[in-house]
Amino acid sequence: MYKVRLLVALVLAAVMLLVTAVPALADHSPEHSAGVLQQWRELLLPPGYTHESEVWVYEAGGFGDTVGLYGLRAFCHNYGGYWYYEDDYYWHPCAYEPGDLPAIND
Repeated sequence: MYKVRLLVALVLAAVMLLVTAVPALADHSPEHSAGVLQQWRELLLPPGYTHESEVWVYEAGGFGDTVGLYGLRAFCHNYGGYWYYEDDYYWHPCAYEPGDLPAIND
């Protein structure tokens, strides 16, 4: 009886591990489509910037870092814009409506 319980517990643990590991390994980046990625860049980046790695964002508590497109989208959604550095600090208001950002369809 002890071996049966142990076997059931091991199988259950293995199933739980697989159930949680599969979503964690999924691709969560907007790079599913080059067109979607370009639309995000046009809506989220300050004028004159062509790639998110060029934008150094100021975060509370000190000078920030590059945050990627999801990070820029979060700043726009939560604060209506973000501070970025280019010889001085500038505010970039995100002038888009919530439905303007394209959905990512896998």
